[in-house]
Amino acid sequence: MHSKRPGFPNSIYRLLMPLVCLFCIVAFPSQALAQAGNNFDHSQTAFPLEGFHRLADCQDCHINGQFKGTPVRCEQCHDSRGPIKASIKSLSHINTTDQCQNCHDNSAWETVVNVEHSDTLGDCQSCHNNQTADGKTQDHIATTDSCESCHIDNNWQTVLRVDHDNVQGSCLSCHNGVIATGKHAFHVTTNEDCSSCHITQAWIPATFDHDGITDNCIACHDGTTAEGKGSSHVLTSNRCEACHLTTLWSPVTRVDHNEVQGSCNSCHSGDKSADHFVTNAECDVCHNSTTWSGAVFDHATTTLSCATCHSGDKSADHVLTSSLCEACHLPGPSDWSSVFVVDHNEVQGSCNSCHSGDKSSDHIITNAECDLCHNSNSWLPAVFDHNTTTLACSSCHADDKTPDHIITSAECDQCHTSNLDWGQVNFDHAGIDSNCNSCHIDDKANDHFVTTLDCSSCHDDAGWPIVDYVHTGDYPGDHSGNLDCTDCHRNNMASDPWTSPAFAPDCAGCHEGDFEPDKHEKDGGGLYSVSELRDCSGACHKPSGEHRVSDSNWD
Repeated sequence: MHSKRPGFPNSIYRLLMPLVCLFCIVAFPSQALAQAGNNFDHSQTAFPLEGFHRLADCQDCHINGQFKGTPVRCEQCHDSRGPIKASIKSLSHINTTDQCQNCHDNSAWETVVNVEHSDTLGDCQSCHNNQTADGKTQDHIATTDSCESCHIDNNWQTVLRVDHDNVQGSCLSCHNGVIATGKHAFHVTTNEDCSSCHITQAWIPATFDHDGITDNCIACHDGTTAEGKGSSHVLTSNRCEACHLTTLWSPVTRVDHNEVQGSCNSCHSGDKSADHFVTNAECDVCHNSTTWSGAVFDHATTTLSCATCHSGDKSADHVLTSSLCEACHLPGPSDWSSVFVVDHNEVQGSCNSCHSGDKSSDHIITNAECDLCHNSNSWLPAVFDHNTTTLACSSCHADDKTPDHIITSAECDQCHTSNLDWGQVNFDHAGIDSNCNSCHIDDKANDHFVTTLDCSSCHDDAGWPIVDYVHTGDYPGDHSGNLDCTDCHRNNMASDPWTSPAFAPDCAGCHEGDFEPDKHEKDGGGLYSVSELRDCSGACHKPSGEHRVSDSNWD
């Protein structure tokens, strides 16, 4: 039973005490929380105080005495953006999520008790660079920095697999029998890099590049090191390459019978065709291993005609002939299919029955039989009687002009006068449509006057050596005497004939050196210059000119 408090009834005391407590908490929160913290058991809450949290003041987390909604996750307090002023991640902290508790505990923030790699952001190299965390050791094989290609985060030392795409260097740098498995004792002898035959995805089976191998297959294909001859292999020497290809072991591309041991019949016992001659002789009496189909029969031992044996041997497309085979074919071990001569006396039918498609693409169009122009003894030259035709030459020879023939629309017989000798030409220039240069482009003599004018400007076809050229344009006039071209064109060229181009086309253009100043006085005194009297034939007072080009005395 409670004792009475002086001045206050018990009922009033019980009413006022909660109000006084509430006032103290609001007015003096720090003191109230401190007093409460001394007696409050935080382990009864959802956030027991452990580690360094036990040293925190209540008001560090319960701002302004606010209990409800106080954060309980690390990242909610240890963040510079929140109201609670707790330590935050340093600028040198590795790139991670905000799940602090996965690596740290509350007893010592600076000590990392575990690294939960699932919370790290970025690749392995961003931490495992031998500065932030352990990186590749000095004896690590040469690779890229993609650690996760081979390692896992929960057991760094155990390599589950090697992603060879990230390995740098040759195969032998690892596969030397020390770092990784190397060549076994029965491996073929080679200095090639492993990748020449093996691939990283499947070490076996190996694909051997035989391109550089030309002989001595048996060195590997002996049945031990590599697959050798099977039990059903024909009896042969050990020169595999004589029959097999290094790029394709089967099927056999050819059989070098020089390497086969035994008789033909040991392999070809059932190979005779149904129509083969009946014989018990060994195959090589008639056949040879070089060409089976070219059997050699010694025809010298028989006096029978070919048809005695070969009566049914003509092919369906054989020309229609008598049965005298030897008239066209050679007897004996020659190539029967090669006809050495065709005896047309044994051929039955017209030329066209055999030569129906033998006309060349440039043959004249005709339906006449071949023997009208050709004969069987000599197909060429053909003999055509031009006297039997009244057609123009071009009706047959329209396309017979050679590429360098002159351009003309005239009929052939205007120049070619002989049917027997086409090369006899009597050329009539009257039928020429083009200029001289189209034919005579290379006909100028070495010392010919250099000009781009057409030949007809100086020559005509009636008298080629006669030069008849009439000047036009700036030619200064009809000079006295019979001047040669080179008297003015000193370089034998049509261009730049002027010795003094500055005075062209006047007389001084050539005769500047002939001007005499002392004979050309001015009326008021002084002498004329050559520039003032550059036109000698019209510069002075005489209407017809002081000097005339037709006057040989030049006065």
